[in-house]
Amino acid sequence: RCHLRARFGLGNSTFCVGFSGKQTSNHTGRKGMDIFASAAERFSRIHPDSAFLVMGPGWAAVADEFRRRGIRLIYMPFMLEQSDVSRFYR
Repeated sequence: RCHLRARFGLGNSTFCVGFSGKQTSNHTGRKGMDIFASAAERFSRIHPDSAFLVMGPGWAAVADEFRRRGIRLIYMPFMLEQSDVSRFYR
């Protein structure tokens, strides 16, 4: 099992969708987090063994909203080690 999956408590069959970016670059909502949250909510109802990962500073309120909606979310406000970034994207 991938050490990142183990680190985040995700099984091999868990479908993961990731997002990476700074909230400060979200001028006028251009990052589309509202759309991402809506899609994640629908997807997680259809596929209960799914998880969403958000990496980047400033998204704590968004992470809280995901969790309030019942979406399994892993939030990392700071970047992973450089050696783990490519694994995160996979």
